[in-house]
Amino acid sequence: MENKHTPGPWRVKDVQPDAWTRQVWTDESHGSVMIATTGGIDKEANAALIAAAPDMYEALEAVRAIIPQHNAGTPWARAADKIHAALAKAEGR
Repeated sequence: MENKHTPGPWRVKDVQPDAWTRQVWTDESHGSVMIATTGGIDKEANAALIAAAPDMYEALEAVRAIIPQHNAGTPWARAADKIHAALAKAEGR
């Protein structure tokens, strides 16, 4: 499927430690996404996870292309099912 998301890499923009939001940036031409949190460590963890999303998507696509086909119920089959489901969710399917 064709990628329709903002291209990576994404990064977390440094902001004041006491701020209630974090920004995830691509580059200057693509802008940023604001991530609102309730404070605490959640804002750091959420921003890091979102910033890693394009890299994780690319990695899962690469694994999907080479993962062997196995009988249902095997660890490989369960992993392949999770990979397909995660990619489908990311692609809005």
